[in-house]
Order: sequence, then structure tokens, then C-alpha cells
Amino acid sequence: MANMNESIEQLTASLQELTQPYGHGPKPERVSGQVSAGELPVSEEVQFFVEATRAYSEKTRDVSVGSY
Repeated sequence: MANMNESIEQLTASLQELTQPYGHGPKPERVSGQVSAGELPVSEEVQFFVEATRAYSEKTRDVSVGSY
């Protein structure tokens, strides 16, 4: 579940960056804190994406491309 939490944190950070205004008006204050994984609603699409990405990563972990 740690990988899911990491992915959620990265997704949240990316979404927060995208929603920041581009120099127009005051910047909103960021609030930090901890939220348990059970409190975060995760859509089925996001969960499927994370699981598919993890499965692909596991499947291709030992694959190397190059010339020897």
C-alpha cells in the first residue's frame, strides 16, 4: 500500500501545481498534514492506473535494452 500512497502524494502534488495561478493574484496558502489512506477517496480509474503501472513496472524490471 506504500506505493499507492506515494503515487497519490505525487498525483496530489502535480494537481496542486497545475491549479496554481500563473502570477495572477495572491497565492493560496498550502496546508500540510497527514491523512490516512482510508480517508482518501480514490476513483476506480486512478486505482486501475496505479495497479497497471505497478504491474508493468514489475513485469519489465529485469528488461534491459542496449548493445553488448
